[in-house]
Amino acid sequence: MSADTITAICALFVSVIATALALWSAWEQRKYMRLSVRPIAAIVKSDFENRIAVYLENKGLGPMLIRTFRVKDKYGTIHDRILSHMPVLKNGITWSNFHGSVDRATLQSGKKIELLLLEGDKNNTAFQEARDVVRKSLKNLTVSVEYEDIYGVSMKPREDNLVWFGRNDADYVKLNQEEEG
Repeated sequence: MSADTITAICALFVSVIATALALWSAWEQRKYMRLSVRPIAAIVKSDFENRIAVYLENKGLGPMLIRTFRVKDKYGTIHDRILSHMPVLKNGITWSNFHGSVDRATLQSGKKIELLLLEGDKNNTAFQEARDVVRKSLKNLTVSVEYEDIYGVSMKPREDNLVWFGRNDADYVKLNQEEEG
């Protein structure tokens, strides 16, 4: 074998390895880019004496394309919004904000949708009664969201119960004490 043949074989071998490394690098870059724009759904619960709220938040880096958002109560009734499960507020108390169906909506990275908001004066008796009734209703709900990223890849559905709103309820406290001890 001549020196030119050996040089040609070595050059071919190096070029094959370089091509393989370039393809592998491109594949890894593609994977990284897809992961870098992945949305992450979060159901955020806010329960204070003067404010009750439920949000859908995108804690990921890319836009969230919401396929479906469902709310189920303890009896199995399903709606596409939380407000459909809420009682009628009395004594002049009104919702501060609420959102209808979010099916097929887009949620930017770091943004949130206020699904339900009730604000008022914590010293107002009418507001206190409304707040407590809303807490009792929310504690029996489970929310779920199916969504995808901008590439159309389905993300793992997020499901969360809203039992947190019943944490001061006597039945909730009793149940948790039984589980702990």
